[in-house]
Amino acid sequence: FKAWFINATDKHIGIRQGNQDVFKLFDRDGKFLYNVGSVGSGPGEYDTTLYDECIDEKNGHIFFTPFVGKRIMMYDINGQWIKDIPLPMQINKAKIWVNEDGSLSVVHMPFEEGEPLAFRVDTEGNIDTLFTYDSAGNKLLPKFTMTFPNMNEKPIHLYYRLPHHFIVTYWGNKGEGGGDVLVDTEKNASSYFRLVNDFYGNLPI
Repeated sequence: FKAWFINATDKHIGIRQGNQDVFKLFDRDGKFLYNVGSVGSGPGEYDTTLYDECIDEKNGHIFFTPFVGKRIMMYDINGQWIKDIPLPMQINKAKIWVNEDGSLSVVHMPFEEGEPLAFRVDTEGNIDTLFTYDSAGNKLLPKFTMTFPNMNEKPIHLYYRLPHHFIVTYWGNKGEGGGDVLVDTEKNASSYFRLVNDFYGNLPI
């Protein structure tokens, strides 16, 4: 087989192949375990190139997203198909990861006006975004947004939602400035923060 992408977790190594070949699962010692799904157009099969995968060892699931499609494929950790998670719109080149509650976060390339760039979906296909729909006013209301000093020249920024916080990462215009902000939704407070990678494990040097 020919590896296209490799996904290594605590207990497994997943190999996504090119040319629409089957996904292969190994243990961390390199022993082959299972083919996950199969190539075809039937239940549990994929007839387009897989674009991303997520191995959820905590809940015993493996998820696939196709290059394009209206589903996320769900398997057990032994490679057996469980079901397809239906989506209300087409996802394109979608990247996925598992949240603590077992739901999936999805980021893709929307081509239709009004489609979300990023959303969260549970295994039943229920979608949640950073907006709620006001049926009386027929409009979307943001659950969270950040204002900047000059809203006419908003910097590039990303939101990350945690159970009780939001993280905002932004970049200044022309690559100048920027930073990371942590927002505590319970205390209604925020502050700048900076993550430091301590390569020496806090050992004195």
